[in-house]
Amino acid sequence: MRLPSLKKRVENSINTLSNAVSGLYMLTEGISLLEPINLMNLELAQSIESLLEDLVAAKPSEMISLVLDSQLMSLLEELQDADWVSELEGTLLDAAGEQTNPQVAGFINEFVEKIELRYTQLLEAVHAFIALIPNDA
Repeated sequence: MRLPSLKKRVENSINTLSNAVSGLYMLTEGISLLEPINLMNLELAQSIESLLEDLVAAKPSEMISLVLDSQLMSLLEELQDADWVSELEGTLLDAAGEQTNPQVAGFINEFVEKIELRYTQLLEAVHAFIALIPNDA
């Protein structure tokens, strides 16, 4: 595999990852219960921007080590290991179950489904990005 083509694939994957982060952030922004998710999204967005800046100036031969040593890679590995969305789902679904108004309960369930969808898209982007990077470099 030629390094320049790998660099382009990594940049495309980072853009996909950035879009997934933005999608989840836009859904959860301004909701106090979801503040930990928003903080994670902001940290991911900053790390993505920083890595993209580093990659622009990097030689193709430096790219893999830059990615492996980046804060973004550390955050993505933590994200893969975390299961915060399950805890959030539990909290929101408990709230839905306590509702006597079926419309409010339905809204909460629909909102949880949207968060799950965005989170799944984020995890898929994370897995695709990590799979591109050979970690034996």
